[in-house]
Amino acid sequence: MAKVLERRGHDAFGFAALDYAGRDLRFGKLSLPFHKAIRSDEYKSFRSFVSASGKPELVFGHTRLATHGGTGDSANNQPVVYKDWIVVHNGIITNEKEVKEGISSDICALPLDTYASVGFLSKLSDSADTFDFSKVMRAFNEEIKGANNFAIYSAKWGLSILFSSNGSLYLQNRDERWYFSSEKRALPLQEQYEATQLLFPNVFVYDHRNTKGGIYDVTKEEISFGMPESSAPLKEVTKVQTTEYTSHVNVVELGRILESEFRFVSDATKNVKRCTKCLLPSTFPGIAFDSAGACSICAGYQSAKPKLSKNDLYNRLSKGGTQDKVLVSLSGGRDSCFTLHTVVKELGLKASAFTYDWGMVTDLARRNQSRMCGDLKVEHLIVSADIEKKRKYIKDNVSAWLRRPSLGTIPLFMAGDKHYFYYAEKVKKENGLHLNVMGENKLEKTGFKTRFAGAEQSGENSSMAYSMSTSNKLKMLSFYGTEFAVNPGYWNASLWDTFTGYLSYYVYPRTYLNLFDYVEWNENVVDATLKRYDWEYSPDCETSWRIGDGTAPFYNFIYHSVVGFSENDTLRANQIREGHLTIDQAKALIERDNHPRPESFAWYCDVLGLDAIEVAKAITRVPKLY
Repeated sequence: MAKVLERRGHDAFGFAALDYAGRDLRFGKLSLPFHKAIRSDEYKSFRSFVSASGKPELVFGHTRLATHGGTGDSANNQPVVYKDWIVVHNGIITNEKEVKEGISSDICALPLDTYASVGFLSKLSDSADTFDFSKVMRAFNEEIKGANNFAIYSAKWGLSILFSSNGSLYLQNRDERWYFSSEKRALPLQEQYEATQLLFPNVFVYDHRNTKGGIYDVTKEEISFGMPESSAPLKEVTKVQTTEYTSHVNVVELGRILESEFRFVSDATKNVKRCTKCLLPSTFPGIAFDSAGACSICAGYQSAKPKLSKNDLYNRLSKGGTQDKVLVSLSGGRDSCFTLHTVVKELGLKASAFTYDWGMVTDLARRNQSRMCGDLKVEHLIVSADIEKKRKYIKDNVSAWLRRPSLGTIPLFMAGDKHYFYYAEKVKKENGLHLNVMGENKLEKTGFKTRFAGAEQSGENSSMAYSMSTSNKLKMLSFYGTEFAVNPGYWNASLWDTFTGYLSYYVYPRTYLNLFDYVEWNENVVDATLKRYDWEYSPDCETSWRIGDGTAPFYNFIYHSVVGFSENDTLRANQIREGHLTIDQAKALIERDNHPRPESFAWYCDVLGLDAIEVAKAITRVPKLY
């Protein structure tokens, strides 16, 4: 089961087993992915314990995608042990700070959000003589916000509990032995034994004294348990510590460098010719202007307004039957979150959410994913890359780029995320879902990235970046071939990952529906909708766009520094063309959004292991094209 589920998280692996008759609980956790952890002495010792116990009554396993606290400190890894509780937890508690404020405990200082849940459970039951299961679970659901799934063992009460706020937890009973998993596909003997999806108010509890378990609707049934005569002590078999990477970036100094460059660019580009209609500058590759000062991009613009309706979308999505689920790709950005809301709330369809986490998904985006899945009660299917490896690939390509800067090769920094098309189709098939829905906003399309690589996308003002003719794809490959020939730094371990990312993005067939082929995108409507979910904004900018993408503040600073514009300019230009903004409104937003974001820039360099100050200085030395 752990082997199947490892792709949900490669950052750490934890395990626990209980021999209730012998009053012995063992657990351990390693800062290693599962496929490496099983070769460790710690895991072999654990296996020996499980074998020696004959028939352990409880086995937990957890493959971690780190979201709170680094994996180097075992206190941040799963399972979590506190007092008489042992817990494994998938998800993110979005109100962690508020929950911890209500708990008087030393665990509040620990970064892992799981401790908020354990502390809350301890607070509810420590002084009680009876475990009021239904009451505690109702209070737990009310207090713990976001998409969260728990496997909980209480040594004090002799109980195991399975709880899910969004349905990312499956249960199977095989001859009175219970199996649970974050995904249905990991359960053994799926065809012979039916799997049940757990979702509050249905909660599973197993009483180890009576070796009996069951699922209860805690809003309709009042269940309680007395204290057993004796309980199993918690014994930790291993506690592995490794060195934790700590940021030493002087963000104030970095901010001065970035802001100084921004002011220089603003002054130096004041007299650069801009389109009288959309504000795109003459540094935009391949642009031309007519006698009235309007640009060639405006002349060829095709409106992004949908030709189909929301009713057409409903008819397409419900073809497999209104009870059949669809898959919604969820990055944690504003458009994917809006798409999930539309499918579930406005169309009333069942959905599972899918996320491909490639190492540049920010914790803010992950928290917004949790908010949406938790509030909408939507199962969250996650595919996590080997993040350490992916970040090494990005670092190698950024380092190569800095040695020989070329605007056309900047997309190499993002090549690692393009596999999401491949995995979206794979996850859809694995889970028997009949359609995949994405929220690709056509006004976000830039055009300049492919143009800097010597190619053009087809109908580039209204189509996606991967929409290119064969000849243009060959032009792009030729450009990259030349760049790789003159810059040996690109011949690194990322080559295969980059190539397969290219296949996934430019070659892999498109079988999904785009929400914005049916629903008009409007920034004000999207933002207003997400505010209903207490959607989180970044503290270092005012826009809601690209705040969940850790790469955007970095590459947009490069573009703005070298050519005097960025993605922000092209988004606002498209909004002008659609009649969403006036020239003056767009001008103010471009000025605001192109301001550098030092905290995000520092985070990007930190996780890659680059010196943010030196990288920023190197970017400012790249020759300008204005």
